[in-house]
Amino acid sequence: MTTITIKQREAKTIRFSVTAGGMAVNLTNATLTFAVRHRKTDEAYTIEKGDADFDKSLKADGIVTVELSVTDTDQDSGTYYGELQTVFAAGGTDKSDDIIIRIEKAVIV
Repeated sequence: MTTITIKQREAKTIRFSVTAGGMAVNLTNATLTFAVRHRKTDEAYTIEKGDADFDKSLKADGIVTVELSVTDTDQDSGTYYGELQTVFAAGGTDKSDDIIIRIEKAVIV
């Protein structure tokens, strides 16, 4: 399981390398979604990024990034659960394992 630590109200770029069988997956015709929930049982997402939010300049190599804004990370401190979903134009959908997002309390001076 991957863990990403972020401070409250910190802008952060998350880089995903999508592989299958140790090989990069070409994401050229894929639609991506990154969604984060505070609890696994929550129906609503705390953070949600759609396909247009991704930088896909290296998509043929299976590498994409998404920017979490200061507003996205303005959440209560704690553990959150994220997932990357990939929908392929030729058919089929893949979902990542849970990505643990730890939002730490910001220290304001």
